[in-house]
Amino acid sequence: MTKVSKHKSERYITGSYSIPTFVAKPEKFDLTYDVAILRRGKDKKLHYFTIDEDTEQEVEITPEQAWGDFRERLLANAMSHDIIPACLRILEKDGWDCSFDDLYTDAHFIIDEYEEDFSNHKGTALQAIKLLPQHHDDWATRLIRRWQDFQPFVWYGLRQSKFTSFYEDLDESDVADRFVCFYDPEEPLGIIASSFTDLVNHINSGKEDWDEERNSLKRAIYDLITIAPSRNNNQQELDKLKELKRLNDQLLSGILEDVLDEVKGHPGLQGKTSYLSDIEKFVSQIE
Repeated sequence: MTKVSKHKSERYITGSYSIPTFVAKPEKFDLTYDVAILRRGKDKKLHYFTIDEDTEQEVEITPEQAWGDFRERLLANAMSHDIIPACLRILEKDGWDCSFDDLYTDAHFIIDEYEEDFSNHKGTALQAIKLLPQHHDDWATRLIRRWQDFQPFVWYGLRQSKFTSFYEDLDESDVADRFVCFYDPEEPLGIIASSFTDLVNHINSGKEDWDEERNSLKRAIYDLITIAPSRNNNQQELDKLKELKRLNDQLLSGILEDVLDEVKGHPGLQGKTSYLSDIEKFVSQIE
């Protein structure tokens, strides 16, 4: 069973399955753990070898065979039993909507990328091997980064605030700090509440120019709405928006309508019916 350690001095994710890898020297090859011996040939390409169990001699295999074995071992063992379950616990704890199948698909694409990196690599075999994540933590970091980068809010370039990343420290050397989530719904909700109050006060005071206050509120609501489909529970956000709508239905309804029109008009969202449907469903619940 995978454990997520609370102690920074330890590996953050301790798994029960080993991670397959390649080796550069035949004497270090262990058929139980290693996929292949990697060596650069006279043709400047990386070549893959295994050890025949009967003859104990090196046998060259194709890159497709080597990476097929690597993929099968990693996905069936450490990825499915250790890494993905740990990532799911991290993401779900931080309020994100994610599934095993989502991360399993992401893992496939990550392996594809490393296979391509190896095929294009110009350095030594050992340098190529070092491109691969070495530990469960490193694979989890890579998996969460891909999940994050392909969330609609990030992938389609929707953000309007200074907020740029859910997990900003994925490259930190302190493993535990890599998985600290920097998104807290309390922050945009606080901005929305204060901006709403400022806007209402300006309107009530008879001030004619309140575009700045309205735009500030609009940007905060825009970010909240475009992130909503990635969250596993938006009740807190809905409750706050419902509360503000009761205070000034006309004002908030107008802003919500403008935000929805802006999202629908975003050039990166043309044809993204599922994501747009999720956003419309979220907005429809603000009664």
